[in-house]
Amino acid sequence: EFAAPISFSVAVIVTLFFNHSPSSQDIMAGTPPSLFLLGRWKGVGKVFSCRKRLEPAIHYVEEFEVSRQGPGMGQFWYHRQTWKVDPADEEQKKVAPTHVESGVFKLLPTPEGEPQKVEAFFIHPFGVSELSTGTLTKDGSKQVVSLAASAAKGQFLRGTATGEKKILEFTRQYEYSDDEPSSLRYKCGLQSDAMPELWEHLECELTRVE
Repeated sequence: EFAAPISFSVAVIVTLFFNHSPSSQDIMAGTPPSLFLLGRWKGVGKVFSCRKRLEPAIHYVEEFEVSRQGPGMGQFWYHRQTWKVDPADEEQKKVAPTHVESGVFKLLPTPEGEPQKVEAFFIHPFGVSELSTGTLTKDGSKQVVSLAASAAKGQFLRGTATGEKKILEFTRQYEYSDDEPSSLRYKCGLQSDAMPELWEHLECELTRVE
């Protein structure tokens, strides 16, 4: 079963996909934008090492849910949770919780002819909140949400109990294809003050279950 959403969950990382990129007029008029991620999803992913690039450090199973916040609103609630698994275990039994996050995606008014602007807010369990900005684009049957947050732009807020390591940059890319409406893939990039540059951080493939 899915883990119950946590009202004050600590966390991060996210995803939204629409049947079309809604215009400012759609949002202001209260026309509900179509959202591919509305519902529940399950997937399998991996966390890459922060010390050796592209070396898998943790394998995990993931569950997340996206729901609409109010009729005609371009705002969506997102909740995600992951558990460590043994990559050799075909049944993918959950070994231990590894991460939980909640957030809100918001579609911003966007001039006609431009990629749909997206703003997202996330809370990390290690004491960091994040404001990520980007776009939703469509190319043929493929849709992509690209988001990025940078410490240089003041997009991370650190709590008093946050550890010494600092996030400098975090990126997210969610990919969806009309040809495979029950499948979703995302990739995340991370650079901390202990890393030389932005590296691959997360990679996951998910299937819609509801």
